[in-house]
Amino acid sequence: MVRNIALFLALLMMVSSMGRSLTMPSDYEKQYQELSEKYHYDKYFDLYDAVVFNTTEPGMPGFMDHSEAQRALLVVLMLDMEIRNGGIAQYFWNTGPDYARLTPQSLRTAGFDDVADLYERFVSENGITPEEIGSYRERFPDDGDWAAFCALHPFDSFDDAYMEIWHKTDFNQRLIDYAALHPEVYYRQ
Repeated sequence: MVRNIALFLALLMMVSSMGRSLTMPSDYEKQYQELSEKYHYDKYFDLYDAVVFNTTEPGMPGFMDHSEAQRALLVVLMLDMEIRNGGIAQYFWNTGPDYARLTPQSLRTAGFDDVADLYERFVSENGITPEEIGSYRERFPDDGDWAAFCALHPFDSFDDAYMEIWHKTDFNQRLIDYAALHPEVYYRQ
């Protein structure tokens, strides 16, 4: 049930980011099937479930016990999920400095040099450090501060560039291909 809800929400995110809308209830199943095939949802969510639910988070005891591929995929999957849900601002807010420190190398390890370059350029140009990311919740403690937080940096420009790469390069298939080279990512270590 939870997986079906997640798949449906992912579908809605994809549809909205493509400028398409679901027009008639009878179209839902057909459009879902088309998008599922195009973006490899079944394989993507199998990978997401295996990695996210079986890998300890950065900064927690046991994180380094996982394979390099598991650690890299956890960071890349969280980055991808957060950006497609709420953008790089949400990624920084929800994951914090431990993920931020690992993001460029994790992207490179998993073969996403294009996204690593984008990420490194964005944080460098905007002076964003893991320490700054760690201070966000203290600086903006109220939910109403989200707009002020988002005004700190041109987060939308990163999100737009990320989604352009995502669509042009079949991002999900790239993740799946990398995981296929590292079958241990599907198992708890």
